[in-house]
Amino acid sequence: MTPTTKPSTPTNPLLIAIQEAQRAMPYQARYTPGIEEPQYLPKRAASLRTLTLASTSVSVDSTGQIIVGSTANMAGETISIEKAIFQGSRFAQAGGNLIFLPEHAQPVETGKTGIVALRNEPVSFSVVKPAALALVADDADAPTGTLPVYVSSIDRTGQKSYGVAFKLSRADQKERGEETTADELLASIVAGLSKVVDRLALQAILAATPTNFSLAAAAAAGVRFGELRALVGTSATAASIRADGRLIAAGIEAELTDTMSQTVIGDFSKAAAVIGPDLQILVSRLNKNGDVTVTAWLSADAVCPAAGRFWLGA
Repeated sequence: MTPTTKPSTPTNPLLIAIQEAQRAMPYQARYTPGIEEPQYLPKRAASLRTLTLASTSVSVDSTGQIIVGSTANMAGETISIEKAIFQGSRFAQAGGNLIFLPEHAQPVETGKTGIVALRNEPVSFSVVKPAALALVADDADAPTGTLPVYVSSIDRTGQKSYGVAFKLSRADQKERGEETTADELLASIVAGLSKVVDRLALQAILAATPTNFSLAAAAAAGVRFGELRALVGTSATAASIRADGRLIAAGIEAELTDTMSQTVIGDFSKAAAVIGPDLQILVSRLNKNGDVTVTAWLSADAVCPAAGRFWLGA
């Protein structure tokens, strides 16, 4: 007797959500006490899933690109969506910070009894600058200055939501394969999240109206030369290619981005993008054929407390 092989459970949560939506009933049965026949209430045939960025994984190849389709058996590694967003972000690769918020409520013990309650932990991003120590004469008081810390508080409730929706036909899934199609969609969504990170972080930097870059301005701001990086926008202002083939902007090592038109130069570790802890996925069945709409959204924002560490390429 030939042993039967149990079908493997799909690991892509997007594929699981699609399959759930295609099997979902477009009604809900409600029973009334004393009446045998239920009342059928119409509802959307859909599946809603919450993907925690830290614990949902994708497969990537040796270059960090997400593996999809026929390349699924290529040698690579499995990483969290958090790390995939980081690897895909030009802002992060230039030294920028990505803050992935913890779950919305954390259990804490309260009072002497140790009763557990849920509390939203405050989150902030701070940049410390060197304290300005001055020569102090004998019997004199040290001069009082402002606190040498730039702090930006992060308001969870004020974060913006970013989303995208796709219509996926049953014919497409059959032609390309359900798993391949779901892998491609998830890869596209994760790459889009990296774009959101870059756009928000650069918008926060540009909102401070940085002045034109010069080495004198960078020196006056206390930035080390090795800390400077540049992101070159679609106008390619101040950008050129060195003899060794490396991209530079005003002499600073650079990378391209399509999320702005300007060129930004600075110490990107002094800014941060803030990303919500999870990605919401809603898959709705459109008809009896199994066509579905896939909607994905998450919350994000960005802060730049030390605006004086950034300049425009000119």
